[in-house]
Amino acid sequence: MSAVTARTPSRLRESARRTFLIATTDTGEDAWPHTTRVLPWLLAGFLAMLWLLPFRAIYLPGVGNPDRPALVAIAGLWLAALAVVQGAARPRVQVTRLHAAISAFFVCAVASVALNTDVLANLGELGLASKKLVLLASYAAFFILVGSVIRPAEIPRFVGLVLGLATIVSVAAIVEYRFEVNPFYDLAANLAYTVAPSDLHEIDPTGRTTVYGPMDHPLELALMLALVLPFALVPMLEEARHSYRLRWLLLTGVLLAGVFVTQRKTGLIAAGVGALAVLALRPRAVRRAVPLGIGLMLILHLVAPGAMGSLRQQLEPTRLTSTKSIGDRSDDYDAIVPDLLRHPALGRGYGSYEPYKYRILDNQYLGLLVTVGFVGTAAYGLLLLTAMASARRPVPGARPLPARQIAAPIAAVAAFAVGGALFDVLAFPHVTYSFFFLLGLVAAARAGPHSNPTSRGG
Repeated sequence: MSAVTARTPSRLRESARRTFLIATTDTGEDAWPHTTRVLPWLLAGFLAMLWLLPFRAIYLPGVGNPDRPALVAIAGLWLAALAVVQGAARPRVQVTRLHAAISAFFVCAVASVALNTDVLANLGELGLASKKLVLLASYAAFFILVGSVIRPAEIPRFVGLVLGLATIVSVAAIVEYRFEVNPFYDLAANLAYTVAPSDLHEIDPTGRTTVYGPMDHPLELALMLALVLPFALVPMLEEARHSYRLRWLLLTGVLLAGVFVTQRKTGLIAAGVGALAVLALRPRAVRRAVPLGIGLMLILHLVAPGAMGSLRQQLEPTRLTSTKSIGDRSDDYDAIVPDLLRHPALGRGYGSYEPYKYRILDNQYLGLLVTVGFVGTAAYGLLLLTAMASARRPVPGARPLPARQIAAPIAAVAAFAVGGALFDVLAFPHVTYSFFFLLGLVAAARAGPHSNPTSRGG
């Protein structure tokens, strides 16, 4: 009995490594959370803020939203570690194709503003564009921090952290849907300088209850949970032991219920694309998917009654084509043509298209065509494709990994890409930070195992 007990933790760690992103020979020594290294703990705290704090509704005097100063503090410590720390605790920056792809998109964004500075200044939009560039730089900096600080052996542990945080948010969303109680905004209301959404707990014109969680919009909440869903779906399909599979089934059901209670078609579509991507990469799992899918439907009916019916009604052909959101989206194509013809290459300036001044473009790709042109939009598409390709071959020079290891990150990127076709994802920091965190994990996996002390990340 003692021998079996002693082997159990190693089996679980090996199972996590097989499931999440990488297969590594890293011993895992001094790996978060069993480490005294400060930077991984700070990144874990930043993740907790992303998932549990409505930080966009909190304005600190002279500082603004708390995400920026928190990121600056982490980056400052990271720079200090690069300058003075040697050996195992030093962050390791290894440039990958993902770094190049993000840099290319950022350069296009900067160039689009630089080439239109005079026009933007005359329109009073240069300040808005500058703020958006700073926010984009924050996302890129977060990616660099994650990719250089987190070690390969820590990746499954951080994925586990994200799954835990997502589960908390999903349960809270279900509570909000059923009892109209939002613990995140209710607690934040006790803080000074907090502004809750005006339609919190209200019914929208289409009859849907607005479920925010800690996010800025129900759409963002739906996509946040859809991004995490593949990391629970893969082990649910892959786990051989019946008891463990049931646990993953319950977790997947809770996360999926969190998507459904937002009552947003975007969440359903993104989650569906992620699930289809997993099954496409793991076709042998289709046999298990059918009975497990039935189990998921039962969980949904139990914990979120009515949510499936609401989404089913929204997807009816007559209602789907007649809703105002669908009509507005189709009108957007003609509306952007004049701007696109004036600035086809690099657009009118990244972040300069104020939706409440012109029109709300519920499509990230249309927004990029207007603001960074065909070149910048192509760079963004290349970024998404590079993320998928990097997840497929994480260690330079190595053979492609088995599909079970790459299914979750590729499916998550696919869900984010589809979400961009349904709303302007880059305008919502919670989900965009989370996406760049995922890219950082892929970059950390590409760094490979820590083979010598001088190359270890901190």
